[in-house]
Amino acid sequence: MAEEQWPEFPCEDPTATELADWLRVWDASLKGLEVEAVLRGATPPSLISLSRATDLTDFTELTAVDEPDAAKRLRHNASVKRAHRDEANRVEAYAAGVLRVTNGFAGQLERALRRTAPARLRRLRASHAVAGVPGAYDGAAMMLALRALVGVRGPTQRQSSAWHERQWERLRDTRLPDGCVADDYAAKCHELIEVHLPNFSRVRLEKSTLTDVLIDFLPE
Repeated sequence: MAEEQWPEFPCEDPTATELADWLRVWDASLKGLEVEAVLRGATPPSLISLSRATDLTDFTELTAVDEPDAAKRLRHNASVKRAHRDEANRVEAYAAGVLRVTNGFAGQLERALRRTAPARLRRLRASHAVAGVPGAYDGAAMMLALRALVGVRGPTQRQSSAWHERQWERLRDTRLPDGCVADDYAAKCHELIEVHLPNFSRVRLEKSTLTDVLIDFLPE
C-alpha cells in the first residue's frame, strides 16, 4: 500500500495535531475496507452470509418416548446433529473470517508503528493479542486504542501545549506595524488558528473571544 495512504505513526507520544493528522489520513484510507466495518461494529461484507445464525433452540433430538418409531427417530436425530454441526462450523468460519480481517490490519498498523513508536507497538500487541491464537492480534482493537488517545495528553503534548501557548503570547504582544500588507495580517491569523490553537491546553480562545483576538491583530 502507498506510503502516503498509510503514513507512519508520528512518534511515541504525538501532539494533538500530529495525532489528528495521522488519524485523518488513516480513517480516510479505511473507507470501503473490511476492517472499517469491524471498527463500526458491523459485519464485513465478505462475511455477511456467515453472520446469520440459525436458531436451533427447539430443534433437539428425540427419545423413544418422543418418537416410538426407531427409523423416524434416527432420521430426525441425524438431521439434528447435522444442523448443529453446520451451525458450529458457521460460527467457527465467521470467527476465522473476522480474525483474518483484524489480524491482517494489525500487520498494517505494525508497519506504521515499528520504526517511530516501537514501545507503543509492544503495548498494543500485549493488550490485544488474540487468545488461543499465537502471533495473532486484533488490529481493530489496536486502532480503537489509538483513536482513544485523542484528548489524552502525554509528556510531549504537555510540553508542546506550553510552547504553543507561549507562541500565542508572542503573537498577542507583537503588534503588526502600521502600513503592513494584508498578507502579513493573514499570516498572523493563520499561524494562531492553524498552528497553535489546536495545541492549546490552558488557554481558551473560542467564538467571540477569538474574534476579538483577530480584531486586535489588526495593525494600529
